[in-house]
Formats: sequence, structure tokens, C-alpha cells
Amino acid sequence: MSSDGDLINPADFRSLAFEVSLHNDTTNTALQEGKRVYGKKRSDRSDEDLSIRVLELAPTGMVLEVPQSSCSRGHRIQIKLSTLNAPERIEIEALAQVEQWERMENGKERIEVRFLRHDSKLWSDLLAVFSARQQEILDFFHAVKGD
Repeated sequence: MSSDGDLINPADFRSLAFEVSLHNDTTNTALQEGKRVYGKKRSDRSDEDLSIRVLELAPTGMVLEVPQSSCSRGHRIQIKLSTLNAPERIEIEALAQVEQWERMENGKERIEVRFLRHDSKLWSDLLAVFSARQQEILDFFHAVKGD
């Protein structure tokens, strides 16, 4: 129960949250700390949403929602991923290749990446934490429904 007396705490339904940055080795551009970086020059534009969202995790890669014009199919990107609300912080760096790319209705782009180089032990640990959190949420729903 939350501190204000609510029966349901919204935090009970939150999946893992991530902080993500990427560097496109093919174009030498990056998305870091909410800014576009061109080589060594940071953009001062503040009118675009530069957030990166993790949509799916897979055994050999992931699916991300990225800002427009971040990368294209075939590009090699370096990804830095950190958990924000896991029991223990997990930080992973990976070199990946963009396998699929599509423009989304919200103006962002959906990319599917395959790892070329990463710490497979850390990635397995992250997948286990993510899976456990998803199972906790499902178990809660089943308990509420009386299954």
C-alpha cells in the first residue's frame, strides 16, 4: 500500500527503466545526455525529443525507439544501457548493428539491433532481472484476479 492510503501503488506496475545513449560509428554522431553530438560538437537545439526507449530485449540484441535521423539499417552503433530502478544497477556497453529500421507515427524511429560485441554474462543478468520483474507484475495481476 502506498503512503497516502491508496490500495494500489502505481510503482507495483512499473517495468525496468533504462538510461540509454548511443554513438553511431558509421556517421560519427551520438545521442548523449539529451543532446545530439556531431563529431565533438554538441547541438544546442532543445526543441526535439531526444529520448531513447527500450521496447524489447532479446537474447542477441534489442529493439529501441530512437529520435529521427539517429541511424539507418546497416549502421554500427555503440550502445550504453544502464538500469535505473533495478535492485542492483546494471551497466552494459555493446557494439551493435542496425538490422531493421522503420519510421513510427510519432516521428521517432524503431530500430532492431543485433549485438556484435557485448558482455554476455551482464546481458544474461539483465535479461534475468527483467524477466523476474515482468513475472512479479503478472503474479500480482493473477493474485488480484483470484487465479
